Amino acid sequence: MGEQFTKVIDELNGMSDLRAVVLTGEGRAFSAGGDLDWLMERTKSTPKQNMDIMVQFYNRFLSIRSLPVPTIAAINGPAIGAGMCVALACDVRVASAKAKVCGW
Repeated sequence: MGEQFTKVIDELNGMSDLRAVVLTGEGRAFSAGGDLDWLMERTKSTPKQNMDIMVQFYNRFLSIRSLPVPTIAAINGPAIGAGMCVALACDVRVASAKAKVCGW
């Protein structure tokens, strides 16, 4: 997911006629959170390795900050963990009545 997100951000950065970006989730959630199996794998890494991995992980999603246009998070449901971080990285957040935001 992170690599695909970065690819889309790179494509958007190349659009000269881009005026704004609205980011929303597909289905009932904005972002239901991370892959728990992947997170459990982090327990096998050293603290330094985890720091490097997590910095890279979050930088992928924070790449939305590189866009030269306003970004809007349309939070249509739960925004959990990294999903909350993506929403907070946007310039504006608009939440539906069904939105729930939880980072930790």
